[in-house]
Amino acid sequence: MPTPIDLGQSTRLNCEVAVFSGASGLEAQDLGAKRIELNAPGSYEAGGLTPPVKELTSIASQLEIAVRIMIRPRGPPRAVVSPGGEEGQQRPDQQQDHELQDFVYTNDEIALMLQAIADFKATGVMNPIRGDGFVFGVLKRQTKPSTLAKYPDLKYTIDEERCKLLIDAARPFPCVFHRAFDPIAASERWAKGIDTLVQCGFDGVLTSGGMGNCCQYLDKIDAICHRAAPHSLQVVAGGGVRRNNVGETVAQLSVHGTKNVWIHTASLTDRVDHDGRRLEELDGRQLKGIVSTINTTKPS
Repeated sequence: MPTPIDLGQSTRLNCEVAVFSGASGLEAQDLGAKRIELNAPGSYEAGGLTPPVKELTSIASQLEIAVRIMIRPRGPPRAVVSPGGEEGQQRPDQQQDHELQDFVYTNDEIALMLQAIADFKATGVMNPIRGDGFVFGVLKRQTKPSTLAKYPDLKYTIDEERCKLLIDAARPFPCVFHRAFDPIAASERWAKGIDTLVQCGFDGVLTSGGMGNCCQYLDKIDAICHRAAPHSLQVVAGGGVRRNNVGETVAQLSVHGTKNVWIHTASLTDRVDHDGRRLEELDGRQLKGIVSTINTTKPS
C-alpha cells in the first residue's frame, strides 16, 4: 500500500501534549502543540484521569487548538502484598496482570464515564470540526478457552460492547482508544485488535506499540500504521517521547503522513514536591525541542 510520501502528500507530523490543567494546556499551545490531551490535576502518577469540567471551560475562550478529554474514572488498583515481600510490592509475574486491571471497569464506573462525557458535551465549548474529542479505553477479561489455549498471555481483550456504548454517547466527537491497547499491541493478536477498534468506531489509537516506550517498538508502530491507514484510524505514538529520541520516531513514522500519525508527549519537568511526587509542570525547553525536531526531521 502506498504511503502519503509515495503520493507526494505532506509528511510533517503534529505534536499532541498530555496536560494536567487548563493552564498547562494554554502553555502547550503557545509552545507549538497542535492538540492537547486534558487530564485531571494531580493524576499524572495514575496515568491521567477525567478532569473537572472547569479545567476546560476556564480556558475555552483562549483555546485555539484541538482538545481531547481523558475519560478515565480511576487508575490501577493498589498493589498487592507479595509473599515474603513488603506491602505495596509486586512479584514480576503479577505486574502485567495488575496493570491490565486498570482498564476493566464496573457498571458503576462505566456510568461515571458516560456522565463525564455528557457533562463535557453540555458545556457547549467543544468543537468536533476543530478536532475536539474524547480519550478512553475499556478492556475485559478473556474467557474464550480456545483463545486462551492459543494465546495464554492474552488475558484481556477490548470490551467492544462498552466501547461502542461510550462512542455512541460521545457522538459527534471523535474518540481515541488510549494506551490500554499497549498489551494488545505487544501480543500476536495486535492486528485483530486494530480491526476491533475500527469496528467499534474509534477514530484513533494512542499506543507505544508494546509495554514500554514507543522508541523501543517503532517497527511494530509502523506495522500498526499500515494496518490502520486504510480505515482512517489515526495512530498517536506516545510513551517516553523526549527530544533526544523523537527524531528517530519521526523519521520512521512520518512516511505515513500528517493525518495518519501524531506524536504524543507529556514533556513534564523532573521536579518533585516535598512528598516526592512529580510536579505536573511543562518543561518548555523539552517541548520546544520536540516540536522543532518534529518540524525539521525528514522521513527515512
